[in-house]
Amino acid sequence: MSAKLSEFEPPERPWESRLLTVLDTWFAPSFHGIEHLRPRRGSLFVGNHTIYGLLDIPLFQAGVYNQSGIWLRGLADHLHYAVPAWARYLESFGAIRGTRDNCSLAMEQGENILAFPGGGREVMKRKGEKYELIWKERLGFVSLAVKHGYPIQPFASIGADDAYSILMDATAVQDSRLLRFVTDTLGVKVRKNP
Repeated sequence: MSAKLSEFEPPERPWESRLLTVLDTWFAPSFHGIEHLRPRRGSLFVGNHTIYGLLDIPLFQAGVYNQSGIWLRGLADHLHYAVPAWARYLESFGAIRGTRDNCSLAMEQGENILAFPGGGREVMKRKGEKYELIWKERLGFVSLAVKHGYPIQPFASIGADDAYSILMDATAVQDSRLLRFVTDTLGVKVRKNP
């Protein structure tokens, strides 16, 4: 008997919550091409994270579900699991920990999967990285899709990267005198991110 993902039942359509209603009203997202999706066949939806990407996921997930009946089970970054209550909250919307084994299992079970290969780094863009895909060499989703004969449904989120101007990014913080003072005074070592 093979393993199973945690049981999850999508909410009744249309999927709405007070928070989602506020976000939908505030940002008024529009969706193009949803009419071409086939609800009966599991697919791997792969796209870009926008800056501060916590907004793009619920709006995209709800828009796809409300217009097509397809519930996307998000592959959650490992960092989300550092805070157990947050991880449980994400799982209440069908998220699963983003491992190759879990993705493979979801494909075996015919789930529609939502993946952002850029992960947290793509969410925390730096100056000059507007709309840049920061996927590095994360291509495991492609090899799993090939292995399982799973269609990849690419998508793009646009607009959010235009909504913010980055005044101080991670590089500026790492190079700041304040950080050097704190690290020198407290003897804390800070790993510089590329």
